[in-house]
Amino acid sequence: MENKFTNILEKNEKIIGIYRPSTGRFWGAGLVSAIFKCLVATAFFFFFYNVASNVFGPMGDDFANPFANIEEQVPLLIGFFAILLVAHIIYMLLLYKKRYYAYTNKRVIIRAGVIGVDYKSLEYKNMTATIVNVDILDKIFMTGTGRIEFGSAATPIGVRVGMISSNPYQFKWIKDPYNVMRDVKEQADKSGT
Repeated sequence: MENKFTNILEKNEKIIGIYRPSTGRFWGAGLVSAIFKCLVATAFFFFFYNVASNVFGPMGDDFANPFANIEEQVPLLIGFFAILLVAHIIYMLLLYKKRYYAYTNKRVIIRAGVIGVDYKSLEYKNMTATIVNVDILDKIFMTGTGRIEFGSAATPIGVRVGMISSNPYQFKWIKDPYNVMRDVKEQADKSGT
């Protein structure tokens, strides 16, 4: 797995640990999210399909009731939902394939991407805070996974958009997050920060 990071390592930098998101936790959260998003998109599609056909189509008796011919639309809605869900699953496959987390003797690195590969890194000297978050689903299903967030002055921890953290430096859904956090902090201390 170290070859996933060799093209961005600096001189005298070595990888100490590499992690991947837990497969079950990644797919569990991803599929629930995908189904919810696809249902919402299908509902919007249904609403706008009916509004558009009533506004721009012939105005007859059905104009007052856009749900009059819903039986005819069920196959269209199921097809639309299925296409969105398959597209989202393909997206998740590509996302998971490229997702790796690592820490070196100098920094933490997140490898991600869907089509290309993107790297984000945070040097220990810029790291100002860390948080381990084991959410309710991790506790209920006893997955042993969690999320570690690394903060800096430019990317503080705690900034959220709804339920989603806006912090780009996260090891998401990794096994045994408390021990990983301890190892990263020890390495950061050794590097002189």
